[in-house]
Amino acid sequence: MKKQTTITLLILIWTLFISFAQAQITSYPYAESFEGDPANFTWDNLVGDAGNTCGPWEYGSNTGTSNTGPDVAQEGTEFIYIDGHNCVGEISYTSSPTFDLTGLQLPTFSYYYHRLGSNMGDLNVEISTDGGSNWLTLITHTGEQPVWTAEVIDLSSYTHQNVIIRFGGFDGGGSLGDMAIDNIQLFDAGIINGAGDVVYFYDEAGNRTRREYTITAMAQAENDLMAEARSTNDGKKVDFLTKELFKVYPNPASSFINIESLSPVSTPIAAHLLDASGRELHVDYMTNGNLQIDMSAYQPGVYVLWLQMDDSVVTKKIIKH
Repeated sequence: MKKQTTITLLILIWTLFISFAQAQITSYPYAESFEGDPANFTWDNLVGDAGNTCGPWEYGSNTGTSNTGPDVAQEGTEFIYIDGHNCVGEISYTSSPTFDLTGLQLPTFSYYYHRLGSNMGDLNVEISTDGGSNWLTLITHTGEQPVWTAEVIDLSSYTHQNVIIRFGGFDGGGSLGDMAIDNIQLFDAGIINGAGDVVYFYDEAGNRTRREYTITAMAQAENDLMAEARSTNDGKKVDFLTKELFKVYPNPASSFINIESLSPVSTPIAAHLLDASGRELHVDYMTNGNLQIDMSAYQPGVYVLWLQMDDSVVTKKIIKH
């Protein structure tokens, strides 16, 4: 009997170890859009259909209630959601696996949320660094948001830690309170801090709010563009201009960015927009000291703006919400 108990205990310990190991995310970028076999979903406390009960988070292609919740997923065909009921104060949680942020230079968490309905409760996004014993609120969404909207959260203060993230949805006390989440990502924005890498954040009015940094992941793309710039300028040396010769705002941006030269423009300035893999998405030219680039079609994340004037360049990091 003692031997059987010992074997059972060892099996239980091993099962828990395997479960923990599977729940530990160490490879990035991480993405979850709740498509395919639910057994492969990496977030917990999800059910296919909870019926007319309070909570929990469900997954599917619609919420089953008119005038609330999204009609389609933000990505693919399915998403997770809370089906609103008359359960005032009830809160439902779904939690991520454990993210090992060791080695990530700028861990960044992003997701899309949808909040349509007259009985909408609050949505909290929380983080834990002690395995779920204690939680800190990162952001609270209130009121309605009737279209899929991106949110990007800087987790750089949690670098080199293991974290769990959870969504907590409050029931607003009625059936028209279906809130949804889709297209969750956690990636390394790859920030470095060194000579010539400092750029700046600006608000909607163009006022500087804080410093920003060039992205390590852009190094190869920058080298490629540098080589191209050299070849198109008869072998002249391509220098990095002072970052403060230009303002780029708003930053973070949601729909567009304005580029403003702080000095007279005598020759056209090429503006290259690159994604996190270094792929060029857009190129335009500034001729009068001001240029606007539409960002609305791009996914939330980190981008680089490469401004080239004759044999000189400026790079600026752009955060897209």
